[in-house]
Amino acid sequence: ALVASPLHAENFPARPVQLIVPFGPGSGTDLVARAIQPYLKKPLGVSLMIENVPGADSRIGLTKIHQAKPDGYTLGIHGFPAPLINEMLYGLPFRASDFTFIYAWTINPQLIFVPEGTWKNFDEFVAEARKRPIILGMAGMGTVSHLMALMLEKHLNLKFNYVPYSGSGESLAALAGRHIDATFSSTDSALSLTRAKKVRPIIICAYNPDPNFPEVPTSVKYNIPTVVMNRGVFGPPKMSDDKVRILEKAFAQAAAEPKLAEW
Repeated sequence: ALVASPLHAENFPARPVQLIVPFGPGSGTDLVARAIQPYLKKPLGVSLMIENVPGADSRIGLTKIHQAKPDGYTLGIHGFPAPLINEMLYGLPFRASDFTFIYAWTINPQLIFVPEGTWKNFDEFVAEARKRPIILGMAGMGTVSHLMALMLEKHLNLKFNYVPYSGSGESLAALAGRHIDATFSSTDSALSLTRAKKVRPIIICAYNPDPNFPEVPTSVKYNIPTVVMNRGVFGPPKMSDDKVRILEKAFAQAAAEPKLAEW
């Protein structure tokens, strides 16, 4: 007689899977999570439920993911290497390498956005930042955008006053209202405001231009060391290989959907 394996006996996943976003609604990470969500129902066979757990520069959400049972029903999404930066800056009670890494599907460079009608280009922005501290918003400290801001300060002799938000959606809203001078954001969070001519990018921290903003110069042009964010899904420590393979296959299938690629 055939004996069912423990994996098939459990029939994983048998109930909805929770995906924790450690940033607020409207952040780039939140938008990426919600973009792939509808395409996971078919390969997973169950729904993906998204929960925003912002706060403490994503450390509250990271801690909740780390403390979850490694049963495959609680996952997280983040932009790497941000968890490692958090660990180095804040001395977390766990290591980023403890997590079970499952699948990454987007590369999201950070751009600096300014209000429409202010600096015409990055050179003008730099000239102003050498005269006075620029009030710079970002989706939390210990993030890739924070690291890139430190790179800019060091290599261009600038000074920023940092204003952290729970996500790029909040920082972009503050920028559109002219409460700050500039903010870091990925393209996905900022497209609606750029199309409305409320904000516009002046530099992209990447090796290649963004197709949405081909005229915007890269950080490489200014010889600035560059870190590019890679968003992906991960789970608590010590998840089983069988469940990781099932989740990896489901996310890979969802990420290959043509409509998601267009997004």
